[in-house]
Amino acid sequence: MVKGRPDTYSRRAASWTRFIPVIFLVLATVVVFWPVFGHQFLAYDDPVDVYKNPYLQQPSLENLLHFWRYPYEGLYTPLTYTLFALAAWAPSLLPAAHPAGIAPDPRLFHSLNLFLHLLSVLSVWRIIHLLLTRTRQTETPQADSIDRLSLEWAAWGGALLFAIHPIQIEPVAWVAGLKDVLCGLLSLTAVRHYLLYADAKTESRPRLHYWLATGAFVLALLAKPTAVVVPVIAWLLAAWGWRRSWREQIAGLSIWFLIAVAWGLLTRWVQPGTALDFRPALWERPLIAGDAVGFYLYKLVLPLRFGPDYGRTPEFVLKHGRPVAAIHHYTEALRIEPEFPVAHLNLANALLAQGKFQEAMQHYAEAIRIVPVYARAHTNMGIALAGQGRFDEAIAAHREALRLEPGFAEAYNNLGKVLIRQGKLQEARKNFTKALELQPRNAEAHINIGISLAMQKRFDEAIPHFSEAFHLDPTSAQAHYNLAGVLLQQEKIKEAEHHYSEAIRLRPDYLKAHLRLSIVLANQGKFPEAIQHASEALRINPDYSVARQLLERLQYANKSSSPNN
Repeated sequence: MVKGRPDTYSRRAASWTRFIPVIFLVLATVVVFWPVFGHQFLAYDDPVDVYKNPYLQQPSLENLLHFWRYPYEGLYTPLTYTLFALAAWAPSLLPAAHPAGIAPDPRLFHSLNLFLHLLSVLSVWRIIHLLLTRTRQTETPQADSIDRLSLEWAAWGGALLFAIHPIQIEPVAWVAGLKDVLCGLLSLTAVRHYLLYADAKTESRPRLHYWLATGAFVLALLAKPTAVVVPVIAWLLAAWGWRRSWREQIAGLSIWFLIAVAWGLLTRWVQPGTALDFRPALWERPLIAGDAVGFYLYKLVLPLRFGPDYGRTPEFVLKHGRPVAAIHHYTEALRIEPEFPVAHLNLANALLAQGKFQEAMQHYAEAIRIVPVYARAHTNMGIALAGQGRFDEAIAAHREALRLEPGFAEAYNNLGKVLIRQGKLQEARKNFTKALELQPRNAEAHINIGISLAMQKRFDEAIPHFSEAFHLDPTSAQAHYNLAGVLLQQEKIKEAEHHYSEAIRLRPDYLKAHLRLSIVLANQGKFPEAIQHASEALRINPDYSVARQLLERLQYANKSSSPNN
């Protein structure tokens, strides 16, 4: 017994030694990515995916099921959006939840991303360990005599490279990257269990591993459709590690390839309105795929100059206030690909911003012709129709958008605006209220409700909506402008002056705010300041006769009130 004790200690020490690489892996990953816990949301996909996602504003089974029934923003990734929903709704379960609706905590999302990445790192470590073990057993008959500790550290080195490589920054540190880390973890789980299934000689339950692998593969597809490449990866790794014929390998993966093909067809069917409708010729597709592979291999070997977008899109030229340049790029895009619906939509938006309603409508119509279920194109067409005074047609366009996408809060807002212009204030407010139900933190919906109440001279009811609007969106000049108008009606001159000034501070070219503030200042006898704002309004729009007439009257009043006269 005494002689056997040192062997027992050595075995225990060896078993504990195996955990050292795991501890180092976890610590290294956490140390590198620790700063993400202090990060906020980005204004790049995070608004669409999380904090302005209409289906995450209120926790409900109906909102959750929407992601499983329909694609969202042109993508069918229901498992990813389910995790988004659970992370967004978690704070609402706390006693101090925000009464106005869900206020997602970015720390929860960043923690979730890092946790999934840690699990992926451990999966990579086990996969490399399994492959190295199998390779050594194949190449070295005396594999049992090989130092297992060196193999553990070799697997650790490969997993560490995966864990902290700069290319991981985007999916781990970006909330919208959840789809990537989730799909990656499930794909790695599928590959690992398939390799354990392939290693049937050392496993007592190969079928269990096979079905676990298949289930993980299906979940990976639900997280992100790019998981369709997983069968190819599993096939290549199994062929390398186990030296089996391609026929033996394909037998085990035949179901996976069928699932991948079926999923590709399903994705195409459930995403008829996807914005990415560019269809290259068959001979071009290998070139595009090769370019993508080459690009990411380059970033893998030389991880420099990373960024969220490596191309210059027309949209980028437009978020910078250069609609003329954007129109040029959209027109060029349509010359290359005339059937590109998103280019038609964005070109129409740029034309609409310039007040070119008829030209905008032509491109909205083209976008709808190419993709009849394009809800955004329908509601934007409604905006263009309303701009031409064609209110009944505009209402029909907005209602069609809502038929196609019942949870489209923006379409409810747009419909309500047209109804206001028809004087249907009660019906308009119902639509604004519906938009607010879908997005409780929607500042524009609060503004529109306030406007409809103010038009009925229900000023005391309107004020809280304008106040809530600029609390939700501190950059909203319109909220300050409309609140100032209501305060002016209540003869609260000083408060009105403050909010007109705030509107101008937020939007220096706000012509109407300059004019109203000019009048408010003139009524207080502050003619030099009033003249300054009237002059600014005329500078913004030299052809605006109202501003010119006001300026002339103010100059005359200022001259008349001068002590020298």
